Amino acid sequence: MTHTMLIAGSRVTIPGMDSRQQSGYQVLRLATELVPSTLALLGADAVSPFWAILFYFVLILFGIAQQVCSTVTCTSRIGK
Repeated sequence: MTHTMLIAGSRVTIPGMDSRQQSGYQVLRLATELVPSTLALLGADAVSPFWAILFYFVLILFGIAQQVCSTVTCTSRIGK
């Protein structure tokens, strides 16, 4: 397994993985490193804390939406 560090995330490739079907890209670095460090460097005078709260709230909403979509897909396939 190889890890490639990119600007806004990392790519994990497994030997034998078909790169046309799975990219291996993980955006966890964006939420855990880049956004907090950028907000810390700019400071509260340049960027309102509202934007940090909004960013993480949107990520939470994306996570909830993804769970709802996967649940609906699974239950609709089971119901058939």
